[in-house]
Formats: sequence, structure tokens, C-alpha cells
Amino acid sequence: MKIILSLETKKSLDIIPYLGKYVDGVKINHLLWNELDFDVEEGKELFVDFKLWDTPNTIRTVVEKIIAKGATMTTISTFNNPEVFETLKQYNNDISLLGVTSLTSWSSVEELHLYKQTSREIWKEHIDKIIHNFDGIVCSVPDLHHIDKVDPHYDLIRVCPGIKERQRTLSGQAKTETAVAAMRAGADYVVIGRSITEASDPVEKVKEIYDSLHS
Repeated sequence: MKIILSLETKKSLDIIPYLGKYVDGVKINHLLWNELDFDVEEGKELFVDFKLWDTPNTIRTVVEKIIAKGATMTTISTFNNPEVFETLKQYNNDISLLGVTSLTSWSSVEELHLYKQTSREIWKEHIDKIIHNFDGIVCSVPDLHHIDKVDPHYDLIRVCPGIKERQRTLSGQAKTETAVAAMRAGADYVVIGRSITEASDPVEKVKEIYDSLHS
């Protein structure tokens, strides 16, 4: 399983050169788009996480800009209309498109309130959109058992945010798990942010997580 470091502040960019073999890429969202002039080591992922949901032409234009910046992965909301998915197929060889449906900040109760469906029902409804249009899926670790049922052959890359340290809570997140639990549940990538970037020694912290996955 691979580790992607989530960056949200300019200050967090400073630690990139020191992480070496311990991370397999970095993720940014809208907050650092204008700072996207740093180098990512060859062979590592540059994950631009915009969760795009818009008109086909707008999403096409944004995806082209993301590709031009050198990104290797990006997220597309599964709530887009079919024309968006059809429009994006031309970029399948240029970037890994990841379908995102539910956020790790949403509890099961909130999902039920928003969708009038359970987590299992939500994934059952949206998985065909992801399998037929994307390389992978973004989901919480607790949701992976739902994905197993609708993607039993592991056709999708599984990217899991909401990664916490041991039994500690992660503020702003409802569906969380540890990196080790994610690996055991079948994740291909874990996305880890503040646990590393806000640690007193970020390099030592990411090494600790890396070692826990390779022991």
C-alpha cells in the first residue's frame, strides 16, 4: 500500500524534500493550486483533489489545466451528468480519474439525511458510474467492505483519506481509520495530512507510519 501526503498550507510544502522514500506522492486541493510550481519526484503521484462537479465544458477545461500542471490523479464527482463522464474519457491515458461520491467528513446519519439512502445503497447506486468511467474510487476505510461487494474483482484503485493515528480522533472527519487498518481492508493508497504535517517532527512521523506498514 502507498502513502500520499495531503498538503493544505504553504508551510507544509517545505517538508516535501525531506520525505524521501516514505511517501509515494502528494495531494493538494484548491488552497494550494496557485502554489503548484514545486517539483514532485519522478515516479511519485501528484494528486489534485478538486472533486469536480460542473458542466461538461467547465470540467474538461479544468482537467486539461490539471494535466498541464503535471498531475497524475484527480477527483470527479459521481453526481455529474453522463455527458461529463463521456467527455472525460479522452483523458484516460493522461491522468488517473478517481470517482468520489461520499466524503469522510459525513457520518452515516448525515449520509442518510442527505441521500435518503444507507451507505451500502449509495455505493450500489454509484459504483457503475465509477467502474465504467474511472480508474479508481475515493472512499473511507469503513466503506471498503461496501466496495468489496460491488467491485469484488478489485478493478478499481482504492484511495482512502480520513487516516488517523491509532485510536485518536481526527477533527472534521467522521469516517476514519488507521493506515494499518486501511492496508488490511484492501486500500491501495492512504491519504494522510495533519497527522504528519502538524507533527513536531513530520519526517519521523511519516517514517513511523511507513514502518508500521512494512514491518
